[in-house]
This record gives sequence, structure tokens and C-alpha cells, in this order.
Amino acid sequence: MLFPTIKTPTFSAPAITTSLRLHHLITFSAMLLLLVSLSVSASSKHDSHHQQLPTSVGLHGMLLFGSETGLFASHLPMFHAPHNAQVVFQLRFDNPRVHQHVIEALSASDSNPIWTIVPNRFDLAQLNPQHDSPISQLEVDIFEGHFERGGQRQHQQQSLIVEKMHIFNPLSMEHQQQPNASARYIAIRSQPNDSTQFYVKHLTMRPDADHLLKVTHASQQLPLVIDIPLNTGLHATTEQLQSAIKTMTMKQESAADSAITPTRIQPLYLELNELK
Repeated sequence: MLFPTIKTPTFSAPAITTSLRLHHLITFSAMLLLLVSLSVSASSKHDSHHQQLPTSVGLHGMLLFGSETGLFASHLPMFHAPHNAQVVFQLRFDNPRVHQHVIEALSASDSNPIWTIVPNRFDLAQLNPQHDSPISQLEVDIFEGHFERGGQRQHQQQSLIVEKMHIFNPLSMEHQQQPNASARYIAIRSQPNDSTQFYVKHLTMRPDADHLLKVTHASQQLPLVIDIPLNTGLHATTEQLQSAIKTMTMKQESAADSAITPTRIQPLYLELNELK
């Protein structure tokens, strides 16, 4: 009986060498990708922790402002621990009656009264959404007026829910060497087309100005960020902000709509002494 002859494949030395080189190249590439991935992950984790505010437990008074479209709070910052952070967020009070009372009080007249809140002692750093243990609820007393400057308590131990963080900006406590050449203002609003919106100055280094303005009867979408050159002083004037908004909205709108501008800009709050 005849059996078929089975030919054993043969490989030349060059083919074996090429195969080994390819195998090593693939292995090396896989290891390199793994190392890069680990490095990026570690770097991201480091940056995230670097940007977090250190533990900052204290009584953190806040300015309360808003309109029918939403309520907001702005932490009253200082350039020393534990108050060295600019924090602005949208909120609602758990009690609907209290929530409506505050809205009506803030919207009742053109006088733009000052209202403040004082939460129970807590760690301000935990309001950062990137914190390892973030919080979204506070127990606060509500004051008509500034709580440290003769304000009257209107409601006590009310639950506050943080709905959206607009600004969480840890502040350096170093003195700046040169005055800022410009001031950046950030829009605070519930929706881009709200008829009442607010602009808050983005804080940098001491000295600075905690500056908040109210824009009413806005009939088109306002810029989210406005940079205004500063010749003197620490903050822009109402007239500068009005002019900047008009210029930026004219670029966004058609010629027929370019005359539609916010009818009124009013200063709500300005603090200089606490930010020297």
C-alpha cells in the first residue's frame, strides 16, 4: 500500500527573523500604549486633586440673588482660609413657600435689596462637584440685608438644594504683582434666553472686587463671557458692561435686530474691603 508523502514546510532564516521582529514590535507597542495610558490616568488624577480646594470648614455666608426664573447664591469670598473660593450656584429651597417668598422679595421693586444666607458650619470644598464626597444640600438661615451688617433673619434652618454649580474657583492668597489689564464677567442664568440675567466678575488674585450686576429685559441671548479692558480700578463700570454687551450682541444678530439691547443694567453688589 502506498502512503502519500507529507511534505514538512520549511522556513528560511530570513522569514523566521522577520516573524520574530514583528512579534517583538507588537509586544513593545502594546506595552508602550499601556504605559502611556497609565501615565495619562495618573496625570489626570493629579490635576483633579490639584484643582480642589483644601478642607475649608467654617461659617460661609453667601449673597442671595435671582428673579422669577431662578435663585442663585454667591459665597462671600476673602483671600484667606477657609473662605478663599469664589462659588456661585443655582438653588431652590425645599420649602415652596419660603422659595416663593424669597423670589417675590428680590423681584418686588427696583431697589434690588440685599439678601444673604448663612449655612450651618460645613466644608466649602465639598460644594465642588469634583470633590471625592460632594454635597448638594445645606441648612441655612435667610436674612433680609447683609447678615453681618444689620440684616434681619426672615427664615431659620431652611433646607437648600444645590441645583447647578456655575462657578467653583479656588483663590490664590498671593498678592498680584501687576494690576489686571482686563476684567472677565460671567453670565449667571437659568436659561440662555432668560429676560433677567446676572453678570459676576471672575476673581483672580488680591486685591480684587466681588462685583455683581443685574441685566433686565434682555430680549436676546446675552454673551456667556465678557472681557472688558481696565484702565484703572479693579472692576468695570456699568457703562462699560452695557457697551460691551451691545457690541457683542450686534455681531451675533442681524442688522434689523442689532438695535435690540438690554434695557437696563444695575449694580447689585460690590465688595472691595474684604478682598484686599
